[in-house]
Amino acid sequence: MNALPGILGEIADSVGPGAALALAQIAGGRTVYIPSRANLSATHWLVQALGYEAAALVAQDFGGGDVKLPLGPTGAQAALKASVDSLIAQGLSAAKIAAKIGVTQRTVERRRAALRTPPPNQLRLL
Repeated sequence: MNALPGILGEIADSVGPGAALALAQIAGGRTVYIPSRANLSATHWLVQALGYEAAALVAQDFGGGDVKLPLGPTGAQAALKASVDSLIAQGLSAAKIAAKIGVTQRTVERRRAALRTPPPNQLRLL
């Protein structure tokens, strides 16, 4: 099991996280055609990206049609989240972070809340 979103996670389970991240880097955020294993050629972009062995496994498991590849951790949203997290860790206010990065103050507040973890002995209210 891994933390990659959607089909990237399934690809990671099939051929490893490195291959899934390579696909996200090359084609993340787009719809791509994955051929069936029988139709996979040495010149196909998938083979060029992963090598024949890994591409053949991806084609076997996911081939024969279009696949929407998520951006994964290589996307702009992941980078933005990391920037917000870094500034939160530095102790900046939500207003300062929002102004510095160009997001809403509410976005920073939601991210700050998501980063908080309750103490292990805290009881749930509901």
